[in-house]
Amino acid sequence: MLTESAQRLELLQKIKDQLKNKPRDLLLFDFLTQTKLPVIALMKMKRVDIENIQPGERLVMGTEKEEGTRNYFIPETLHESLKRFLEEERPSTDDYLFSSRKGKGPLTLQSVSRMVRGWFSQIGVERAGGIRFLRKQSAGHHEYYPKSNTKEAVPAVPILKPVHVITAQEQVLNELENAILSGRIAPGERLLPEDIACQMNVSRMPVREAIGRLEARGLIHTQRKGFHIVSGLSKSNLEEISEIRLMLEPAAARFAALLSSDAAVGELSSIFRKLVQANARYEVDEILRLNKEFHFTIYRESAKPMLHQLIGIMWEKISPYFHIMMRNLKEYDQTFDSELHAKMLEAMEKRDPEEVCRWVKRDIQHAAKSVMSFFDRPLRADA
Repeated sequence: MLTESAQRLELLQKIKDQLKNKPRDLLLFDFLTQTKLPVIALMKMKRVDIENIQPGERLVMGTEKEEGTRNYFIPETLHESLKRFLEEERPSTDDYLFSSRKGKGPLTLQSVSRMVRGWFSQIGVERAGGIRFLRKQSAGHHEYYPKSNTKEAVPAVPILKPVHVITAQEQVLNELENAILSGRIAPGERLLPEDIACQMNVSRMPVREAIGRLEARGLIHTQRKGFHIVSGLSKSNLEEISEIRLMLEPAAARFAALLSSDAAVGELSSIFRKLVQANARYEVDEILRLNKEFHFTIYRESAKPMLHQLIGIMWEKISPYFHIMMRNLKEYDQTFDSELHAKMLEAMEKRDPEEVCRWVKRDIQHAAKSVMSFFDRPLRADA
């Protein structure tokens, strides 16, 4: 029997599945369930207020009744819904995100509440409450950051775009992460917080905090003597990562083939063309970036945020393998990779779930085989 928490999640997923072809409603659903942004402020939000925000950033908002500010973290799944909404609905800069169908004004609280009750009715939950009931179902699952200690009031709808100040810890974390994932810091290399702090002109504290976060994600491990080592590459790890990818990614691709929009398929086609061009020039960083973007454009359409998140974790673990291999193997033939991606694109255009699964599996197997065959060669992470 499912726990109460699991039942609530299942209920939310059913609603989200019902909204997959309604970008505006899906975006509203994600805002209501993934943040505690006041609905009044949400209804007054315009495209210009949020179009440049990135996943992981915080939307700083105030309320009309309270002093101080609240930080509303923008999860990746919410950002994906926002991106899709902007691409498909194409609101003007000064348009409200949630405008009334009868005019250019914003939706009212009553309208939103009726919409929410309608969502529940569509999945067979009658006599459900409105906004408050929906948020109760998502309690404990949203990405909400509590009120800060500042006493300065912020308008409910920002007049000016907020300045996003990146902390020293975030800068150190981003730089270390990029260096490890790109192979600039080689697997097995020892990290000395003192040296990193000196190179980046910061104190040791943000360096140690960043190392701790990277260790929690498995990119770094600490030896008994307290030495921090970049996690090494091994055939056994690669085999396990590939096995897990084969369980997760074809499943996401199957859902995506059935649910994908014309806009997503068009985006996929555009990415493929850029990937072919990058392959022809053998631009390693661009190839790897576009390859990931191609795959995740497919997986995003699965409408399975938890599955999408797990796939992201596996890609993070395999990224150093790809970067180091492609920097050392200049004669690597990209032709077969392009053929596999062309087959995936063709299957997505046909909305053929079995064919998409087939070629995603082939791509994962080909990538694993390529890296595996490279293990006996000397590595040059800085090539």
